[in-house]
Amino acid sequence: MKTSKFLLTLLALIFFSNISNATTTYIGPNGGDWNEINNWDNGLPDTEGDYNTDHVVIPVNKEVFIPLSSIYYLGIDIENYGTIITEGFVIFYGDIDNDGTLINKHFLYVGSTYNSGIIKNEGFYRSAFNSTNSGTLENTGTYLNVQGTIENTGVILNENIFENGSQLDNNGNFFNTGTFTNTATFNNNNGFKNIQGTFNNSNIFNNSGSFSNQSSLENSGMFDNAGTIENGGTVTNTSTFSNNGTFGNYNMVQNMNVFENMETLNNIGIFQNTSGAVFSNDGTLENIGTIRNMGDIANNEVFNNMGTTYNINMTYNNGDIDNCDGAWYGTDPQGNPFMPCDNDLDGGIGGAHSSFVGMNIEQDFQLDIFPNPAHQQMTLTFPNQTNKDTRISIYNQMGQLVYETATNQNQLSINLDSSSQFSSGIYNIVVQQNDAKISKQVVVKM
Repeated sequence: MKTSKFLLTLLALIFFSNISNATTTYIGPNGGDWNEINNWDNGLPDTEGDYNTDHVVIPVNKEVFIPLSSIYYLGIDIENYGTIITEGFVIFYGDIDNDGTLINKHFLYVGSTYNSGIIKNEGFYRSAFNSTNSGTLENTGTYLNVQGTIENTGVILNENIFENGSQLDNNGNFFNTGTFTNTATFNNNNGFKNIQGTFNNSNIFNNSGSFSNQSSLENSGMFDNAGTIENGGTVTNTSTFSNNGTFGNYNMVQNMNVFENMETLNNIGIFQNTSGAVFSNDGTLENIGTIRNMGDIANNEVFNNMGTTYNINMTYNNGDIDNCDGAWYGTDPQGNPFMPCDNDLDGGIGGAHSSFVGMNIEQDFQLDIFPNPAHQQMTLTFPNQTNKDTRISIYNQMGQLVYETATNQNQLSINLDSSSQFSSGIYNIVVQQNDAKISKQVVVKM
């Protein structure tokens, strides 16, 4: 019995001894020597005992803790198989090779990061030179890539601020629910998902993989797609957007400069080409949603309209426009209404280079909507339009007619609660008086 108690006591001592030896905390002065054993409360992190090295190896069972309110200038390379937790202001002039867990809670500056383990950034993480990630990089703070190249073959999870000021090559998976800002070059060769965040591109984004946008994409640089894009959020282009792959739009695209489609664009939501902008189609455009053109559309290949197209300015056709199953608001090159199937254009009907004149919108024909967003009721007003026959048509994001009526008054109130056709979403309101048309969008929140 005494022997058994002795063995149990010995095992307990060994167990608690291992626990106490598992964590070592830096207690030395600011900018102190990492390799000075007296600067640690429980022995050097590098248990190999090499006190004069610029290369530190942290073993699997070791936890290194650097506390708050401390500044360290550490000219060493760290190879981590254990756990590092930083709460201070830490600068590593060397590199971090992380096969374990690295948690930054305040400020961490590194030369290069090579991660095949787990990095959790809750503070400010600045990577100065080349970095690779084949593990998991989880950012809930601010991650800044300054000069080098990040090569990702693992998983990047950004929940706050991620800024790329150099080059990011994604061959793994990148999930963004925060704000991702690219001011340099971002090459996506595999999977990039913008879920609830914002992606701001002001320089070069090359996509040859899969890009899923469920939130907000703002492009003021060069956006080149040779892969697959699925948009369920909002895309705003103020520069150049080139599609050489497949683009599926299920919500909202707003083009304010140049949008080039050279492969396949499937529009099920709303595609808006603003005044002064150019949308050129050299591939296949399939529309079963809504296209609102206030700029120029140049069609050189195939344009299949199965939804609703509002042509307020000019459409130039040198290809094939098929409008059999859709609605086109505007006129054909002869000035006649462009009706389904009766006068589909095949690169020559009405001229080899056919020009579609836009809607006739009278200058004094106005439409005001309030409130916008609308909840239970919305009111449409038509200033100076009393005693004129006015037809109102409302279309959902799929281009489906959900409401239609006529009035000769200059105001119309619509009860949204009484109609099962309305749910939360974006609607196009089209108002017509004889040949004059005007359209505006309203947001409904039920």
